[in-house]
Amino acid sequence: MRNQRRIPSSSKSNPSKPRPPANPGRKMNTSNKKNSEPTRDACVAHLRRTGVLIGAVLGLCLACSMAFATEPATAAPEWSMLTSQQQEVLVEFRQTWNSLSPEMRERLRLGADRWNNLYPEQRARAKERMLRWQALPLAERERRTQRWNKFRALPPAERMRVKRAMRAYMRMPPAQRQQLREQFESIPEAERAGVKSMLRSFTPAERRRFQHMLRAAPEAQRSALMRELARLDYASRNRRLSELETQFKVPPPAQ
Repeated sequence: MRNQRRIPSSSKSNPSKPRPPANPGRKMNTSNKKNSEPTRDACVAHLRRTGVLIGAVLGLCLACSMAFATEPATAAPEWSMLTSQQQEVLVEFRQTWNSLSPEMRERLRLGADRWNNLYPEQRARAKERMLRWQALPLAERERRTQRWNKFRALPPAERMRVKRAMRAYMRMPPAQRQQLREQFESIPEAERAGVKSMLRSFTPAERRRFQHMLRAAPEAQRSALMRELARLDYASRNRRLSELETQFKVPPPAQ
């Protein structure tokens, strides 16, 4: 009898009470996003006043550009065809929008869409990244922009190798990353491109082998060894690595 009173016989007994969602965490995220709309408007206004908003959107444009570059060209929208949310974010471009290249307009539109879909904490991180960028000296910003443009110009297979090398680098302990960075910076500028090309060409197994050998070598010799190996072809490099592993008593890799 007690159980019968607790379980309603029909949903019509309380039609105004909403059913709980299957995933309460999802409801929390949706609710936060809806409740943040006034805060979003205030945030947009503040970022526009400080000049950070458009920089953050341009940063999101760069994030979109790799995918955009591989897709067929599409007709870029005129200003009047943008949604009110897109126009609000891109208002700085209102007067010059139709004179921008179709590619740039499409990237800006994608960047505005990404901005509007971010949660407040994600916007805060985008703002922080943009502030760090603005704090860089002009020469450093130009250097990084040139490096990014060179990366975008690489063939797709080469871009994937660069990404794999960067992921492997970021997985290293901080002390090891700092040591490798110092060793690379000690290499003359004219030879750095060859070392970069060698490091990018490594498979994961080859990279581990190279790192183990380099750690076993005396620190004073590491920069010279990187330059030497970078000048060799693939077969000669493997033979030289075997010689160095024997010389520095590098243990075989764990199976």
